[in-house]
Amino acid sequence: IYPGQLASNVAQGAAALAVSIKTKNIELKQLASATGITAVCGITEPVLFGVTLFVIPLVIKIVTLLFKILIKIVKWLFGSSKGGRR
Repeated sequence: IYPGQLASNVAQGAAALAVSIKTKNIELKQLASATGITAVCGITEPVLFGVTLFVIPLVIKIVTLLFKILIKIVKWLFGSSKGGRR
């Protein structure tokens, strides 16, 4: 496991465990605590799709990332090397 993946797994697990501590919804608390433990062990998909996907900032980050990728692709397609056109 690479350091970036390890940091991502721990961050997802910590986010899920924080949700399980802070929420008052019993079903979400059970889901977040169970998936938080598995995320720290390396399986982050249940946390991502079951807990943190419902949080609006994650959706905003995904849309922003897709927009940034689109801008980079457009710049790559229409930009030129050596400093642009004259």
